[in-house]
Amino acid sequence: MHSDDDVPTSVDFRIAEVAQTWTTESELKKPYRVEARARIAERVHTHVAAHVHAPGAMRVLELGGGPGLLAEAILGRQPADYTLLDFSAPMLAMARQRK
Repeated sequence: MHSDDDVPTSVDFRIAEVAQTWTTESELKKPYRVEARARIAERVHTHVAAHVHAPGAMRVLELGGGPGLLAEAILGRQPADYTLLDFSAPMLAMARQRK
């Protein structure tokens, strides 16, 4: 834990190897997250279909997007202007690789 942390954690996501290991282990320990992301993506798609009438007009802002797994699920259903923010440079690098 670092003195400049907003939320105390024993995981330092600013270290690439730590961020990658956490992401891999988290997916193995919590396999239900795949289904949760699929359901969120479906809800976003349903909402957009009902309320956004211009093609390509979907805009998403994800705060704390980590390695981009939710972004991947949402963008896999339909294109969007997607902004993903995270404090961790390694997490953002993983998210960029998911294109």
